[in-house]
Amino acid sequence: MGERRLGKYTLERPIGSGGMGEVFLARSDGDGARVAIKLLRPELVASHQGREMFMQEGRALAALGHANIVQVIELAGEGDDLYLVMEYLDGVDLGRVMRREGALPWQLAVYAVAEAARGVAAAHARRIIHSDVTPSNVFLCADGAVKVLDFGLARPAGPGVVEGGGVRGVLPYLPPEVLLGAAADALADIYGLGAVLHECLTGQSLFRAGSGPETVWRALRDPVPPPSQLAEVPRELDKVVAQAMARDPSARTRSASALCDQLDAVLDGTFAAGDLARWLPERIAAAAQLEPTVRAPAPRPRSGPVAWIARLRTALKFD
Repeated sequence: MGERRLGKYTLERPIGSGGMGEVFLARSDGDGARVAIKLLRPELVASHQGREMFMQEGRALAALGHANIVQVIELAGEGDDLYLVMEYLDGVDLGRVMRREGALPWQLAVYAVAEAARGVAAAHARRIIHSDVTPSNVFLCADGAVKVLDFGLARPAGPGVVEGGGVRGVLPYLPPEVLLGAAADALADIYGLGAVLHECLTGQSLFRAGSGPETVWRALRDPVPPPSQLAEVPRELDKVVAQAMARDPSARTRSASALCDQLDAVLDGTFAAGDLARWLPERIAAAAQLEPTVRAPAPRPRSGPVAWIARLRTALKFD
């Protein structure tokens, strides 16, 4: 790309993308420091809802100063552009790593998800729900740190309905109650962490089917296979995953902090940041050759989300 400027920053090259915008490596004019800039997509700039969601992400990140959450520097606008300036992270997201590696060493998987859960717990402590916990939003840094990314769907905790009765998020990391129309809450984030852990341990995406609606149906009806039946991992992790991904929210792990404690107990100090830093270099180089992780959103049914949800509830005897 030719040189492009935004405020006091010069964009160098694209380094990723998300549902709301492109992410670029940039440098500050003052000290030459590298930063990451997420630029809101042009079609969303013209949308009041798109601008509000983007600004919501900026505000959410600004409120969260935590070692396991990407840090925001500023939310700014120039002309028709709206952008978020964040710390630049050297490393690779879990989604790209698993596309190349498949199942990860269980100690690494447990460490990464435990660290991500610490970031999610910090958000929950500020009454912020992430709502989009996926492998591509868990970033493994070259120094061994793990950071949660992309709070684009984050919102304050509390009662409410997903906009328009529809479903926002990425399959298969959405819990059944959200697929059936409930608003995401802290327990939905815990389900997402459990799904990410299962995929890291087994190298297999849960509930895979030929279409979005089929995947939803399987997510609502199929049991979660214990990881130890699919890979050589400690059987204690079967219980951790099963509880985090309990179909009934009342039976789910009660907090992200509690999930951290469970994972720390299984890991028992056998893996740390230094181990991740030693494992990562060749994976970062290899993953850089891959296209960004493709994120499949939950399907929006043609007949309208309310009717679709009602049919599912009737078929599954939820009413």
